[in-house]
Amino acid sequence: MRGWRLASAALLCWALAASMLACYYYVQYTTLSQAYSRLLVHVDLYIDYGNGTVEHHELALANATAFNALLEAKARVEYEVYPGMGILVVAINGVRNNETLVDHWWLYYVNGVLAPVACDRYYLSNGDVVCWNYTKMPW
Repeated sequence: MRGWRLASAALLCWALAASMLACYYYVQYTTLSQAYSRLLVHVDLYIDYGNGTVEHHELALANATAFNALLEAKARVEYEVYPGMGILVVAINGVRNNETLVDHWWLYYVNGVLAPVACDRYYLSNGDVVCWNYTKMPW
């Protein structure tokens, strides 16, 4: 009889400890997931192929660069890396710079303004609108 009481007491202690640990980790998970969601940047991404076809993606990004927005939209991106300068996108979903249409290149705009730096160096803010346009060079 004493063995059953000891086993029951041990099982009760284990159940209490497991429940307390589960509660502790649940609170930690909830706190961290709320903090992570505040770090996400919500942006709208448009890909304009220059022929009337425009894709729209609503994204939530942790590492919010204009380049990562393209990758998060699951676009097939071909690019070249220029040391010290950054990434140049040469094709999006098979549409290549200066090949599909002569003198047309992939340029990106943030909130209607042509971006001044490489796409991997432009960090986006909450609510930004990023437009990748296959367009004739403006200069």
